Amino acid sequence: VQAPVSVLMSTFNRAHYIEQAVCGILNQTLPPAQIIIVIDGSTDETATILEAYRDRITCLEQDNAGKSAALNRALSLVTQEFVWIFDDDDIAMPDALARHLRAFDTHPEVGFTYSPYIRAVTASDGSLVPVEEQQEECPDIATEEVVPRLLGSCFMLQQGSLVRTRCFREVGGYREDYIRSLDYDYLLRLARRFPAARIDEPTF
Repeated sequence: VQAPVSVLMSTFNRAHYIEQAVCGILNQTLPPAQIIIVIDGSTDETATILEAYRDRITCLEQDNAGKSAALNRALSLVTQEFVWIFDDDDIAMPDALARHLRAFDTHPEVGFTYSPYIRAVTASDGSLVPVEEQQEECPDIATEEVVPRLLGSCFMLQQGSLVRTRCFREVGGYREDYIRSLDYDYLLRLARRFPAARIDEPTF
């Protein structure tokens, strides 16, 4: 059984992290039906590492155009009911998707979900190692408070969010004139239009 989820990932010169990130997605207890990874002009071994997974992922390559452009390209290819934007330097908890989808079952009125996360550090071998005591704060707040709180600080991250595809498309693509904070901008636009549901425990 596959989850009706399209995972989108943009990557640039993160060969030392990319395999952990991809395996975390592939090894979900409820695996996604579609995974699209855009190699955004990487000059390292990223393409070689991803070659081993090409039977399970759609891998696109392009000249470096920035994360916004890469994700917008991937978004145009989405076929599933939900979208999960995931980063190339994070690792998903094995049951992350299952828990996100349960939240949608419990709260069918919401457009997206969000969760806390656990901070990680880079080990001597280049891999990511979680720092268990450093769970980031992710307040449980009323729907009408989400936007005001987000304006004060970005307390949620897209890696910890699952979004209905129709909501994602209604909000529109990422701003390609933004070099950074494109995810913060997107979350603000999303939260202004659609209610959200919080997942209690970290998902990545």
